[in-house]
Amino acid sequence: MTNPVILGGQGMNRRPVKSAVLGGKRVEVCQDDLEGYADDTEIWVSARLRGRKALEAWIHEAAHRTFPTLPHYCIEGGAEEISRLLWRLGYRRSK
Repeated sequence: MTNPVILGGQGMNRRPVKSAVLGGKRVEVCQDDLEGYADDTEIWVSARLRGRKALEAWIHEAAHRTFPTLPHYCIEGGAEEISRLLWRLGYRRSK
């Protein structure tokens, strides 16, 4: 099990968005008051995040679930770099 990374909020307004397969297991993908959280069955990202910060948070939490043994600093730096690249390539959230 990955260690949860909770960067704010109390997780009171959890809203399932979709499900996905990450690290070989199906997980529920949720928006919540938490800025970011990942465990064996769920990843959560705050609905309040917008733009590149939201993209970075989704990448960050998906990476925690996909690569549970990586140190946090690797995931943090990698998510930031990947989100910057994807943003520069024009990736945006569709409505």
